[in-house]
Amino acid sequence: MQFSFKYENRLIQCKVILRNRKNITIRVDAGGQVTVLVPPGTSEKIIREQVESKARWILKQIDYFNYPAFAPRQFMEGEWFLYLGCEYHLHLEIDSSLTKMEVKLDRDRLVVLTPTANGGIIREALETWYRRQARKKIAERIACYEDRIARVPGRITIKSQKCRWGSCSARGNLNFNWRIVMAPERVVDYVVVHELCHLLELNHSRRFWALLAQVIPDYKEDKEWLQKNAMRMSW
Repeated sequence: MQFSFKYENRLIQCKVILRNRKNITIRVDAGGQVTVLVPPGTSEKIIREQVESKARWILKQIDYFNYPAFAPRQFMEGEWFLYLGCEYHLHLEIDSSLTKMEVKLDRDRLVVLTPTANGGIIREALETWYRRQARKKIAERIACYEDRIARVPGRITIKSQKCRWGSCSARGNLNFNWRIVMAPERVVDYVVVHELCHLLELNHSRRFWALLAQVIPDYKEDKEWLQKNAMRMSW
């Protein structure tokens, strides 16, 4: 199902997908596509009311993606990439004799030693490097905070998640989005502690937020940073 409506003289087009869930969720992807995930049996009237009530937010997200800084990357010389909250410009050192690729930071540059300038291959090398850095950084931050939570997590997994920065299973296994390592370390700490707190409170109750605030009193600032900068952390 698809439908459209006007807000502030702009046409917003939406695609509706049925999913087994309790609530309606609205997503705006990097191409500006608005997708509405709805529980089976939800009436069209309720869907439209929910979506139209979020019209201002939807337009804001669409405009974010249309801003030049969020244009799809080509993985070419000079493009910028975030790492721990700082911007680094991509620099390719091409040597056809190389048998393997290497990625490293050099002052304000993210350097890729590569036998090819193929964008797809460069992207794979960068994602591999980011995943490796994320695993190291998250393990370091968990070790820093787990004593304050008084619970030891189970398996730690680095994933590519579209809509989550982290998650905690009922068995105490933690998953983290590798892109979180693009955020400042204080924001990485917020995501790590958020999931560690779920080891005690597997919900978002008042007790959960109170526990999080005991460890990171200003967590709302970190949460806001993620909301404002999520688009900068997507490829």
